[in-house]
Amino acid sequence: MFFPNERTAIFIDGRNTFSAARSISLHIDFAALRTEIMKVCKLITINYYVFTQPNGEFDRSRGVYDWLEYNGFTVIQKEYRDYTDASGQTRIRGSFAVDITLDIVELSNRIEHIVLFSGDGDLSPVVQSMKRKGIRFTVVSTLKTNNPSISDNLRRVADNFMDLDDMRDLIEKKSEPA
Repeated sequence: MFFPNERTAIFIDGRNTFSAARSISLHIDFAALRTEIMKVCKLITINYYVFTQPNGEFDRSRGVYDWLEYNGFTVIQKEYRDYTDASGQTRIRGSFAVDITLDIVELSNRIEHIVLFSGDGDLSPVVQSMKRKGIRFTVVSTLKTNNPSISDNLRRVADNFMDLDDMRDLIEKKSEPA
């Protein structure tokens, strides 16, 4: 699936990937993930897209984002928006589909392979566009739940699909000894 010295860019939709991993009880070790990827390709960038608290409110995940940045990830942040649905429930609204698409297009002349950690079907058009330019696409999410975390269309348009659960041995955070 990966080729040695292949110029590869990784795009991680943080909320989508966190949700998929949680659905299979997987706690991703991002240091291990980066190490494994760097063993098999020439990593051009590894972008992590994350929503933050609105209005500068304290975000308990700030330490994680700082760690990611310190360890070679480019962290792209934007505030999420709250809205109230028809049943009166407060929900979070936000998508990184446009941001990820623009970043992919901007890097497209420097990369041969894109690995996308997301199940968002809104990303299917950029996958198709990049494939027409000869860029290979691997999508990472999971099908191993009652409600799959990946759009069927996104999975089908990608060159390869990797299930997070199949990567567990390589990227699962090991529990600390007591």
